[in-house]
Amino acid sequence: MTLSGSQLLLTLSRYHVRYVAKVDGGVAKGTWTEEGKAQPLELARATSKTEWRDPSPHHERFVGVETTVKLETLDWGGTGRPVVLLAGAGNTAHVFDDFAPKLTDRYHVYGITRRGFGNSSAPTWGYLADSLGDDVLAVLDSLGIHRPILIGHSIAGEELSSIGSRHPERVAGLVYLDAGYPYAFYD
Repeated sequence: MTLSGSQLLLTLSRYHVRYVAKVDGGVAKGTWTEEGKAQPLELARATSKTEWRDPSPHHERFVGVETTVKLETLDWGGTGRPVVLLAGAGNTAHVFDDFAPKLTDRYHVYGITRRGFGNSSAPTWGYLADSLGDDVLAVLDSLGIHRPILIGHSIAGEELSSIGSRHPERVAGLVYLDAGYPYAFYD
């Protein structure tokens, strides 16, 4: 991301995304281009009236997975086997705020926001599948979670596949929600 005068440029090359905008006060007006498709996008600075407030019934904590890396972890509570929800690209564990409470009558439900997203640390390293899988395992160890069912959406197939292929004894099951292409493998 760069800001040159009033010109804002945000590029996410890995996801083929580019945002070019003019910043005026607390508002950026520009064009969001993803996979060659452009659309207008206006971003405004949050105020006390417009800032997001988390209505979901969970406890939030930060778990250290490396010396300088902490991951946001949500705990919706519940009883039964632990279920750990892993978000897709561009999302945080909060993407499950409406879904997770529906599982708490049968499972103890957790969510992990991967490094580089949301309130989790964003180091310049550690974004390969096995590193992301190791992050999940470190959270499980820290919270004392044994043999959970891991449920991952989209790019979270990387973590599922990494853990399932290297440490199948650590999980009771893997659920791939629309996780495909290079983000998941099934053998």
